Amino acid sequence: MFFARRFFARPSARPRQIAAICAAALAWTGLASGLLPASLVSAGAAAQAGTGDVIIHIGPSQTVQATTARQIAVCQWALRYLTQPLPPKTDASGFIQMIYAHAGIKLPRTIAEQARTGKPIRNRDALRPGDLVFFSADNASHAVTFVGIYLPDSQVLALTTHGVRMFSLRDPYWSPKFQFGTRVL
Repeated sequence: MFFARRFFARPSARPRQIAAICAAALAWTGLASGLLPASLVSAGAAAQAGTGDVIIHIGPSQTVQATTARQIAVCQWALRYLTQPLPPKTDASGFIQMIYAHAGIKLPRTIAEQARTGKPIRNRDALRPGDLVFFSADNASHAVTFVGIYLPDSQVLALTTHGVRMFSLRDPYWSPKFQFGTRVL
C-alpha cells in the first residue's frame, strides 16, 4: 500500500525553509532514513511561476525498478545537501564527486571525465536513482557542461549557481538540455 501526501510552503518561504520542507517530506516517506527503497518514492518540488509557491508531492514513482543499497546511499547523501552547507568553492562536478565518495565510489573530478565514466544511458526512461545525468548549455555543440544525480520520478538534484536544487527532468528549461545519463552504480 502506498500513501501520497502534499507538503506546502508559503509564497513568502525562503530557499532554506523550502529545503526544510523537502527534508520533512522525505523523512515522512522513510526515504531519508532508508526505510523505503528510493525507487518506490517520488519527490519533487515545483515552483509556480510568479508566486513562489512550492508544492512537494510524495508518492510512488511511475516505474518500480530494483534499487541497490549504493543507489539509496547516493540519493540520501545528495538530499542531505538541500539543507546542509557545502564546502567552499564546490562546483557541480565536485559536488557529484563528493556525494559518490560518501557511497564509497571514486569518480573523476571534471564533468567531461565523469561523462565518460560508467554505462551510457541515452533513453531518459531507462534512468534509475543514483545515475548521473548530463546537460549541455550549448545546444549547437552538445558538449556536456552540467551534471546532476537522477532521483525517482524524473527528478534531478544538482549544485546550480543558486545552490543545491532539485528540478524535474521534464522542466521546459532542463528537458531540451538533457544529453544522456551514465550508470556507475
